[in-house]
Amino acid sequence: MSDINPNVKWTDFVTIVEAGRVADLKSGEVFLNGEYIFTVIIGHTDIDSRTFARMQSDFLALKTNIVGGKDPEELIAEIIPAKPRYPHLEKAREVRRLKREAKGVLV
Repeated sequence: MSDINPNVKWTDFVTIVEAGRVADLKSGEVFLNGEYIFTVIIGHTDIDSRTFARMQSDFLALKTNIVGGKDPEELIAEIIPAKPRYPHLEKAREVRRLKREAKGVLV
């Protein structure tokens, strides 16, 4: 927990984001259930300082991404599974499988 930068609860951070007020926020640490999840850096200075902060963030992100983590698309695919392309065929296959099981045919 940083003594220099303000701490923000996750729920407060989400409220600020949804209100479109992130640019007004001070840089700080975001916590969820008392546990640190990430640091948010908001560039309130000149372009050179913002560029430097972005370059440093990119470097640190690259270092941590080598160790682990998933791409947003990959994680979303796990959370929201893709719908079958032909759902009516999937349902028909399931019905046939259940009928075979009921007759005692190995599946």
